Amino acid sequence: MPRAPERSPFDETGARYNARMRIMLLLLCGLWTLGAASPVLAKTYEAPAANLDVLEARLVEILNEHNVPGMSFSVIAPTGARATGLGLAARQGNQPATAQTCFRQGSISKSFVALAALKLAEEGRLDLNAPVHTLLPDSGIENRWRDEHPVRVIHLLDHTAGFDDIHVNEYANGTPDISLSDGLAFNTNSRKVRWRPGHHFSYSNAGPSLAALVVEQAAGIEFESYVKQTFFDPLGMETAGYRLDEAMAERIATGHEGDGNTAADYEHILMRPAGALNASANDMLHFLQFMLNRGSFREMEILSEASMRTMETPQSTLSAREGVRAGYGLGNFTTAFKGHLFHGHSGGITGFVAHYGYLPEHQAAFAFSLNAPSGAAFQAIHDEVCRFLTRDAESRYPPEHLLASDLGSEIAGVYSQFTVRQEIGRFLMPLLGYVRVVSRDGRLYARPLLGGEEAAIYAVTDSLFRGAEDPIASMSLHRDEGTPLIQAASGPLAGTFRKSSMGRVVFFWVAAILSLALLVSSIAFALGWVPLLAVGRMRQAKHLSVRLWPLLAALSFVVWALAVFTALGNAVDKLGHLTAHSGLMFVSSLTLALAAVLGAVQVIRSRTWDISRKVWVHSALVSAAALVVAGYMTYYGLIGLRTWVY
Repeated sequence: MPRAPERSPFDETGARYNARMRIMLLLLCGLWTLGAASPVLAKTYEAPAANLDVLEARLVEILNEHNVPGMSFSVIAPTGARATGLGLAARQGNQPATAQTCFRQGSISKSFVALAALKLAEEGRLDLNAPVHTLLPDSGIENRWRDEHPVRVIHLLDHTAGFDDIHVNEYANGTPDISLSDGLAFNTNSRKVRWRPGHHFSYSNAGPSLAALVVEQAAGIEFESYVKQTFFDPLGMETAGYRLDEAMAERIATGHEGDGNTAADYEHILMRPAGALNASANDMLHFLQFMLNRGSFREMEILSEASMRTMETPQSTLSAREGVRAGYGLGNFTTAFKGHLFHGHSGGITGFVAHYGYLPEHQAAFAFSLNAPSGAAFQAIHDEVCRFLTRDAESRYPPEHLLASDLGSEIAGVYSQFTVRQEIGRFLMPLLGYVRVVSRDGRLYARPLLGGEEAAIYAVTDSLFRGAEDPIASMSLHRDEGTPLIQAASGPLAGTFRKSSMGRVVFFWVAAILSLALLVSSIAFALGWVPLLAVGRMRQAKHLSVRLWPLLAALSFVVWALAVFTALGNAVDKLGHLTAHSGLMFVSSLTLALAAVLGAVQVIRSRTWDISRKVWVHSALVSAAALVVAGYMTYYGLIGLRTWVY
């Protein structure tokens, strides 16, 4: 997956889900790699662009450098405002992008869910602190903490409900005209609350979609209609919309695959409010003006300034309670760029990546959408525009607070990730989800345990910290039954991390390496004896079942791994439906578990049989490894997983 900037956590649907699954499932299969591909570096410029014309020319260079067909671009700067299309709306026919061309905005859609909820709250028609189960009894939420910690509407908007992200079959089954309630009813499994609501941020498309259904109920009309009459029409967003109707089909840009050359199909999604927004550069310029004017547009107040501040402020996390103002608010996140605080949101949907950001104190803002999902181009354009908008602004940082050596030593150590965006990926945490924190000279430094750049962490107080580019605290220290817990908005500790131990890391890695090595050895051993068996040269060998069951377990794991690996290029289509890939994954995982158990039983039964001791010991070791692998996969819900259903 093209890696999105840490400052820009955005939704991933369709092709972006495929890319994320590629990384995650490669590791799931145990196909470890020793290196990584070299990143494609974008052209850098010594100084920020001098004016909008120079900036626009640089953006065109970046598009060409990364083979991105085109983009929509809106900007508000002290020297002027501009809305334009750059490059091509579609390679086929060389259609130019214009200010009226609609580009897909992905999860920028979530900002309008929050705006709609805040508007209804201002009017007294919606209580953001209301428990969702009292408003939507059939919401599908499973929350074992409901009595003391119910999921509230605000938790849906700031991603602290504890939900899993939506599942692969939800990505695979979008339809053009499905109602929001039917889309949410398609699969409720992602709404199993994983920890106490209102404590930890974990991005989930299910939360804002459920909030949009709350908006529908409070407003008494379809969500899309409410947003149009309340925001699109007053803001003059004349071409914005959520559906591919005839009018939209005439002005929508064509998305492209990651190569920038192949056209991508228009992706319909089950939960339109979470990611289906289409808008032109002109539309987004008006939206930026509304955000900079603190809820007003052309002297008409649409939303109060107080509601705007609420939208931009983290509300429910542990960090928010400690006063941390960096991170996710309501459909809006606050992040730093070289000492400056931007508000905004990013988005990604098949064929497109997008972002908007704004600096209220400098009356500066931008929005863009690319019609090819290039992470390198996204990063380069984001940074180039931010450098331009902040070129005359002074960066300010709080004075550094040096930690006492004993506190630094207490905090230092290995931390494991507690919050996981998609629960299917939690199995990776005991193997890969670690960050090492060290203390030197009153400062902290963090880096992923398996490699990566070291990031300096500066203390603001004994419990609040910031990254090198953050002008305010962006992470906080907590204690869970005495164990240090770090919650951060960005950087290597983004999310919630709990202090662990190096012993735990070593244990899981040794167990994984030994288990996989033993399974492979069973197949290697079989390359010697199976051909002899086939030609009748093993008539004297006894009790071949002692060898066969562990071999079947090892082969089942390989078949399962190959089914996953070959699905990686198009995980949504191959795993989101019942296909040869998803069906083979299901069957082979069950075969693995069955063979592991039967192999262990047979090894125990054959302890006193007339059988080669070396063969018996090897079969016993392979059976034990198969049990370890099957048990691990069972614990994390991978045995018998029907990806087309769950």
